[in-house]
Amino acid sequence: MRIYKILLSCILFFGAVRADKPLFPLPYLSPDTYFKKESKAINIKSLNTVYDEYQPTLTLDEQVILFASTRNGGQGNEDFWYAKREGDSWGKPINFEEVNTPSVDAAACISPDGKSVYHVRDENKNTLCDIYVSVIEEGKWHKPIRLPHTINTQYWESQPSISADGNMLFFVSNRPGGLGMHDIYWSRKDPVTGEWLPAENLGKNINTSESEFSPFIHPDGKTLYFSSNGRIDCYGGYDIYKTVYENGVWSPAVNIGSVFNSEEDDKYFVLSPNGEYAYFSSNRQGSLGGQDLWMIKAPREEKKSLVTLTGVVKDAFTDKILDATLTITDHSAGKIIAVVSTNNIIGKYAAVVQAGGIYGITISKEGYAFYSEYVTVPAEHTFKEFIRDIKLQKAIKGATMVMDNLFFESGKATLNIQSSKVELDKLVKLLKENKDIKVIITGHTDNIGIPEKNKILSEQRANSVKQYLIQQGIHENNITTKGMGDTKPIADNLTEEGRRKNRRIEIEITE
Repeated sequence: MRIYKILLSCILFFGAVRADKPLFPLPYLSPDTYFKKESKAINIKSLNTVYDEYQPTLTLDEQVILFASTRNGGQGNEDFWYAKREGDSWGKPINFEEVNTPSVDAAACISPDGKSVYHVRDENKNTLCDIYVSVIEEGKWHKPIRLPHTINTQYWESQPSISADGNMLFFVSNRPGGLGMHDIYWSRKDPVTGEWLPAENLGKNINTSESEFSPFIHPDGKTLYFSSNGRIDCYGGYDIYKTVYENGVWSPAVNIGSVFNSEEDDKYFVLSPNGEYAYFSSNRQGSLGGQDLWMIKAPREEKKSLVTLTGVVKDAFTDKILDATLTITDHSAGKIIAVVSTNNIIGKYAAVVQAGGIYGITISKEGYAFYSEYVTVPAEHTFKEFIRDIKLQKAIKGATMVMDNLFFESGKATLNIQSSKVELDKLVKLLKENKDIKVIITGHTDNIGIPEKNKILSEQRANSVKQYLIQQGIHENNITTKGMGDTKPIADNLTEEGRRKNRRIEIEITE
């Protein structure tokens, strides 16, 4: 009888332990590692059926969710479906017929600009999946392109995740040379050619002798989530883990806790840019079918020092949504950090930048005068969203542009070419694409200093821009200049920010 009581006590003890934490936590895990059990996963019933729904991925602004499903009504046994946000809920799922085929279509991720979908096909129906990319232009999806041999092999490649800057691709493969049955690999783009470099195994801090699935790289560019069934601290079959890339190394993977993980299979985790909401798929208790889509408000927000830039670009006269290009320059580093399209499923653009930076934003489209903005993002440890709805003017007489990202040496007319090159080259491109137009370049200053000297300086700066254009092949007869000094302010001169806005170059198309 005593032995029976001891056994019963052990069962109850380990059962209680199982409900709150892994049976065998690894030495480097501390109680603070785990999210407190304050939130509850919610079944997204409007998207789920008695069939399997899994592999959720969202646009950067969380307005569209794309997922895979084996439900009826598709083109094959496994299809992509998407739904648009309607207030606090999701609309009716729509078959993504532009991409789906009669073969297996699954495991997708959406690029930050919403223009590209990286996805997997098994066209030979022999379970040797490859990764493809589909791109939308002018509202039409083009034929999918198979990614190069640096990523795809004769083995199984699946479950892609693209970074916010588009320069890193994570995926799963069972190719020889790995650490287990399925390993996570990554490929990075060559900074010069833009081609994908040979994929590399993420190593033993992430991969095990079993299977690692569903990598998701957060928009912060350094936090990677994935699922694994090869670790002793699992709650169930597959659990969700996290690793962070710092100083060139991926940290040892950490189980993110019982709030997300169950005794069943929990996979395909994605986290919103602000770290507040998570989406994943699971066959846990409460599922309508096999794998269902779930969401949860993170009980302890992982605050991200990120800023998302979102908005719509329209024609200034017709209000028609335009397929334009958004270029973001990091002025501190003097380089382009993102080039995204404004064309996506719902007509928005979206991009991510780090807090604590100074950025130049240029939006351009062939046949239109471009838009320019200078943005300073405070170094706050919080998430923010800047919404910019932009209207572009046709490149015809009367159109004007403020060159907000041209920089001169203090008190001089000398152009800082390195910091100004992106903006200058946008102007060169516009003038070369529209050879018949003529422009007037007008320089302006703030009100610091002697007005007469300010007028001279403003004209000299306008001439510096003219000389750059001429050096790039623009005909001298198409350019005139003038200086207005401090006589035409567009902001107050009481603050440095106001004075910065007043120190500007304006371009007007005169004919």
